[in-house]
Amino acid sequence: MIQSVKKHENNTIQANKQKRLAKFYKNSKNKPNNVDNPIKPVTRVYGETSPLPIKPKPIINVPTIHLDVMEKPEPANNNNIFELFCKISPENITVKFDFLQHIKHPISVARKVMDETPHVMLSGEGALQFALEQGFPKEDLLTEKAEKRWKEWLKESEYKPIINVENHDTIGLLALDKKGDISGACTTSGLSWKMHGRVGDSPVIGAGMYVDNEVGGCCATGVGEAVLKTLGSFLIVELMRQGASPQEACEEGIARIVKNQNYKDMQIGYLAINKKGEHGAYAVHPWFNYALHQGGENRMIDSLSYLK
Repeated sequence: MIQSVKKHENNTIQANKQKRLAKFYKNSKNKPNNVDNPIKPVTRVYGETSPLPIKPKPIINVPTIHLDVMEKPEPANNNNIFELFCKISPENITVKFDFLQHIKHPISVARKVMDETPHVMLSGEGALQFALEQGFPKEDLLTEKAEKRWKEWLKESEYKPIINVENHDTIGLLALDKKGDISGACTTSGLSWKMHGRVGDSPVIGAGMYVDNEVGGCCATGVGEAVLKTLGSFLIVELMRQGASPQEACEEGIARIVKNQNYKDMQIGYLAINKKGEHGAYAVHPWFNYALHQGGENRMIDSLSYLK
């Protein structure tokens, strides 16, 4: 009886989702590339063992609203073009996009992808088209300050990230509500003067951020290539699943980087939280800090680091 009820519920959810998808495609120029009928059942993808990206609980509003306020695309690539990358994760659902241009608040676009489509990632021109169709204005994000910095950089055109110099704008946020549900979001325009088309850790599930509502969440900042090579956020959440505290897990995440990479010339910082509200952070170099709101109080905390 239980299995029959679950199967009926899943079929109902799938039917409702396919109706929303059909409506989306009907009003969109972006027709599906691989199906003639957008409401064709796809039970292999959205079966009983693969939950649909259903409407999230209110806890996801916390990282969405906060990052919307803080997002400020500042560093550009070596062509002075802003490429935005982000992802958002309520409980065990993650939605992301990469290489979005001309949209000021990418985290809100990611939220729309999560709420209005069956997909987990949009990229490039398709991501921009979706954002415009959802009513987001196309803007010129180049500021006078950024243009001046770019012209100065052109004199030598040297790509060399400097430790603890803010040449990126990555923001990661993890939220835990009174029910114990966890959500997170991560947004960035990447390292300054990177190659056009470069993708860092922020939009990659398990790299720049990972959330598992049974365990906890983690987000990262710093040189994305180092995080990508170890899938650091996924690693840290899995270590917490095995019994490590958030602090112990973050320290092991940094240890994996230190073991095999030229860590002395890069900064990476991890931040993690578990279902109990316990938190931890660790970095390669000093001066990585994070803001904590807990028990009605706000605090800035300097993390421990591998190098002193």
